[in-house]
Amino acid sequence: MSAEPQAGWSRTSGQSTAPGADEVRCLLTVSGEVISFTGPEPTSEFTAAVAALSRDAQRAARHLGLAPWEAVVVESADGILGFAPSGPGGERLAVIGAPAGTPAGAAQRAAIRHAADGARR
Repeated sequence: MSAEPQAGWSRTSGQSTAPGADEVRCLLTVSGEVISFTGPEPTSEFTAAVAALSRDAQRAARHLGLAPWEAVVVESADGILGFAPSGPGGERLAVIGAPAGTPAGAAQRAAIRHAADGARR
């Protein structure tokens, strides 16, 4: 992710693309309150946008008659974000940020693992 991301969450470590090497992690409530994070602190703008994404994913799955959502991955030239619901009833949201070039599947698996870890808190 770039040094000044529009979403308000930057990565400050090196440029390795090995899965997990440069991940930043965040665990949020579905209303956007930060429970825990590694790396730079996420801004309120970022957490609000992520909370909205969670609600949109739930709504889309419901309207399309799909099973509950398990993960969303967003790729850009600046980096990749993985999101997964966490906790009983999905009242939390796990977020992983990784550098551009990280395989989408790796980000998805990392987000799901982070969600499982967050569910135990």
